[in-house]
Amino acid sequence: MRHSLPNNSRILAALVGIGLLATPAFAQQPATLAPPTPTTVAARKELAEIRARLIAIEKQDKEVPGLAADVRTALNEERAKLRDALRRFAAECAPVTVRVPIEPRLAALLQRPRSRPAVLNGPAALGEIASNFLSMVYDEIGHRGSKVEITIDAPLSMFRFSGAAWEVEEAKALIAEAIPPYLARIEELDDARTREFAEAQAHANRESAEQLRSSTVNLDWAGGKLGDLIAKVKTQVPCNVLLAAPSLADAKIPPLSVSFMAPEVFFEMLETLPGQDGNEFFVTVVSQATIDPDSKTSAKNGGSLSAITITPVVREEAPVSREVFDVRGWSKPEAASQLVDSIGFAMDAAGFADKVKIRLHAPSNLLFVQGPREAVELVRKIIEATRTK
Repeated sequence: MRHSLPNNSRILAALVGIGLLATPAFAQQPATLAPPTPTTVAARKELAEIRARLIAIEKQDKEVPGLAADVRTALNEERAKLRDALRRFAAECAPVTVRVPIEPRLAALLQRPRSRPAVLNGPAALGEIASNFLSMVYDEIGHRGSKVEITIDAPLSMFRFSGAAWEVEEAKALIAEAIPPYLARIEELDDARTREFAEAQAHANRESAEQLRSSTVNLDWAGGKLGDLIAKVKTQVPCNVLLAAPSLADAKIPPLSVSFMAPEVFFEMLETLPGQDGNEFFVTVVSQATIDPDSKTSAKNGGSLSAITITPVVREEAPVSREVFDVRGWSKPEAASQLVDSIGFAMDAAGFADKVKIRLHAPSNLLFVQGPREAVELVRKIIEATRTK
């Protein structure tokens, strides 16, 4: 792809071309590809001075109106001398085309993705970083008045220079000189961006971790009362916990350890723990979503916190059964007493001790039993088994 000089640079280059093409030796050179002609630093320096002076003369001649005749004559004489001087550099002014491998690190920049659409026949058609480099080179070449054209063969990573041999060498030297500081600057910017990204990522991770920690339950609980557990949770995360019965504050909660658990989930989880001292409860969570499923609000974006209600489990008492047993078959008082003792032992073993009432009326030898149906039935079986024996 060919990259043309900016308009102002093109004007300056055209002025130099006027002086160079006026030289017969230069005009007779074929426009075919030719091998590069080595030019010395001294020759390039002298040619650059001639070019610069020719440009200055043309600019003064065209841009300064009403030049005095003697001044104009002096300019024409100087122009003629400069053109005569160019005849000594016929070989250096011959048109050539040279291909040069692109420095590997700069070639890698050609593979950088574009951040803007390609522009045909312009540096912006390449990757943004490489385009910037070429624009920088073209600015300097245009400032000097060079007519060199540079083409980049991206697949082969080659520069293609076309123009006067000495200007090609000038452009090559310019690029060779510009590449190291340019790459150093790119690496410096890349390192800075890498550090900024790493710092931003670390900051975001810290913020995310802190936000998660401040909105969740994180604790090691050694065991104790539910009221104390609720108070400890509230020191870590805002939450609304309501006890349906004051006595629940004394409910025993076994040891536990949790991390990063939402308060609603944490208190609902307590339902699954084995109850102590017969304490069991239900946990109900009422949130904005419960009331209005279409609502988009939440505690994080300004919505209200959920209400966590803990309600004791109310168990229905087993039906009470009353029964009177005739124990007159136990004529001796001690025998009846032993029967009562055996019944008491059985009730205690079956877990009915605090739920059953047993009374023996000695004068009538009647045994009164009151309690759950299962307990009364167990007493019946004991009496029948003892009577049979």
